[in-house]
Order: sequence, then structure tokens, then C-alpha cells
Amino acid sequence: MFTKILYPTDFSEKSRHALEVVKKLKEAGTKTVVVFHCIDIREVNTMAEMEGFSSLQYENIVDEIHEELKRKATKEMTGITKELRDLGFIVEERLPDGIPFREIIETAKKEKIDAIVIGSTGKGLLSEMLLGSTSEKVVREAECPVIVVK
Repeated sequence: MFTKILYPTDFSEKSRHALEVVKKLKEAGTKTVVVFHCIDIREVNTMAEMEGFSSLQYENIVDEIHEELKRKATKEMTGITKELRDLGFIVEERLPDGIPFREIIETAKKEKIDAIVIGSTGKGLLSEMLLGSTSEKVVREAECPVIVVK
């Protein structure tokens, strides 16, 4: 049914619940899981702006914040990938920069994803509250089925 799944995660508790659903899909014939995390460029810039540096320092701090977020995400993704591989899944990782819902939609199209399994809410970041949840936007715009997990 859903041979190739996209699993977007922000490493929140709800994302962890979604991972448990992904694991259960093995029994239904899922073979490949694309573990996906997007480094939200809006948050990187907001974090850097809060530091209040001059324009020369700003670029350096943006790079430092980005690298730290990427390092943390890579570590988290490695653990998830190992968990899924241990269950017999073929696992691919994606770690783009961008706006999460857009990157999720684009990845699903490009990679011919059969379904997206996503947590219902993320970490409650300010950008999500102001702009609407990533999962809501994915449900509205995805061309494939979306399983939203509470």
C-alpha cells in the first residue's frame, strides 16, 4: 500500500508518536522510510537577530546557529535511522534548509512518496503559532495521503 514513507520530524514528543506509527507500517508492506528534518531558516534568522549583533557579527552568528542546529539534527536523525534499520526498513535521510512545510511537500513530490506520516503538533515554536502548524499546511497541500498522529 504505502511502500515509501516520508517521516518529517522536529524531534518532539508528537513526532516520536508518529515514528511509532511508521514502525507499525512495516507489517503493511512499507519498505522505505525517508527520515526528514528541515532546518527552519526563519528560526535561524530570528535567533541571530535576538542576539543583537552588528551586521558583520550577524553573519557569523547565523552560521554558528545553523551549524549547531545541523549538528543536533544529524545526531537525532542517526538514532532514528538506526532504530528503523534495525527493524528491516531501508532508510534515507534528508536534512534541507528552508521552510519546513514547503520542503516536506517538495520532497514528497520529487521522491514519489506514497504517504507522509507526521506528528500533529511540533515543539510549539513562535513561528508555528504565528504562521499555522506545519502538519496543517502539509495536509492541505500534499498530493499524497498524509497520516497525522496525535
